[in-house]
Amino acid sequence: MSRLMVLGLGNALNGDSGLGFYAVRDLYREGWPQEVRFTHRAGMESSSISLEGYSNLLILDAFQNGKSPGTLYRYDHEELAQHRSCLRDQRLWEAITLAELLGNRIEVSLLGIEPAELEWEFTLSETLLGVYGQFLDSVRQELRILLDRPTAESPIAALD
Repeated sequence: MSRLMVLGLGNALNGDSGLGFYAVRDLYREGWPQEVRFTHRAGMESSSISLEGYSNLLILDAFQNGKSPGTLYRYDHEELAQHRSCLRDQRLWEAITLAELLGNRIEVSLLGIEPAELEWEFTLSETLLGVYGQFLDSVRQELRILLDRPTAESPIAALD
């Protein structure tokens, strides 16, 4: 069973906006453990997302926050809540809130890059391509940390 959802946001047809799509695609190919589920949502326009059964949500996205293009971001749950207006679709917060109302506390974090171009392109900009490898390394490191962390169902966590 998956306990960690990696959610790539963005539209791969709009240049740097496709960062989440490309990252999820590339990381999925690496053969992560079964408890990691990779999924992509192009702006989440057509349907809601269910977070039932997940304890962690890692969002990958081109994140516009006014810094220099190519700037890497990492926000934890509390920091992301303060910057959530920068997210593309507020329905994601509705899904997180609903899960919490149903008794499922989800730790949310975001890894992103400040985009350089959001024009009609089928690839990332040269700026993002220059830091894409570093971004994937950051995501891999975050995944390892999340996978090593005991869950509430873990016997180790029950001893605390």
